[in-house]
Amino acid sequence: MVRFLSIKSGSSGNCYYIGNDREAILIDMGVGPRVLAKTLKEKGLSQDKITKVLITHEHIDHIKHLGAFAKRNFIPVYTSEELHRVLDSHPCTRSCLSGCRRIIDMDSYADCGNIKIKAFKVPHDAACTLGYHIDFYGERFTVITDAGGLTSEIFKYASIAKHLVIESNYDLDMLMKGSYTPDLKRRIIGGHGHLSNEQTAYLIEKICGRNDTAVRNIFLCHVSDNNNTPEMAYRASEEVLEKLHRSDVRLNVLPRRYPSDLFEL
Repeated sequence: MVRFLSIKSGSSGNCYYIGNDREAILIDMGVGPRVLAKTLKEKGLSQDKITKVLITHEHIDHIKHLGAFAKRNFIPVYTSEELHRVLDSHPCTRSCLSGCRRIIDMDSYADCGNIKIKAFKVPHDAACTLGYHIDFYGERFTVITDAGGLTSEIFKYASIAKHLVIESNYDLDMLMKGSYTPDLKRRIIGGHGHLSNEQTAYLIEKICGRNDTAVRNIFLCHVSDNNNTPEMAYRASEEVLEKLHRSDVRLNVLPRRYPSDLFEL
């Protein structure tokens, strides 16, 4: 049985867990080691089973505690060569990943025994931002935490996932009427910021409208605290699934500041 858990999801920190009784991986390390250890213990999970960390990009809410965690536990950190170069000079990770550095070739799957990992680029205003398609003991996940727009690769890897973790960051009307500065609003909607509820719903409509779609679980992540609500994010995607009569697809919104339920898949 494979288990999925969001430790935290949003601009205050990001960290996701995929594991079974044999091993586990983390995607991003934007939470403190104590928070991670406490959360895993409360969920009946063992930190000792974590064998690798995947990193999506270098923004601080995704890597704030990566350096300390990797150095203390000597956990291999997997990402592209380009992103590793960025991490080598980042204040949170500089001089901390020696011996933990693992390169994922962007052109092929990284074969780690019972785990196969494919990284692909997504548009976001970081030096390098990646999505991941992960075959974890036969359960296929696609994880896209930050993306300013929908690309052919996003559609490709979302469509072959059984479990899709995808951001649904903002409601456009709420953002435009809100207190953010014009520059920040342009940054969010400008193609290298974040996905709106409507964009995410469109993606879901396209992949779930196909007869051969694999997806069975959708987890909406990175929901804005200022420009969205969990209810609005959920409803935008739920309406699409209802229109398509896809009651077989389970939809969940991941909390921002506290752990999600433990999902057994």
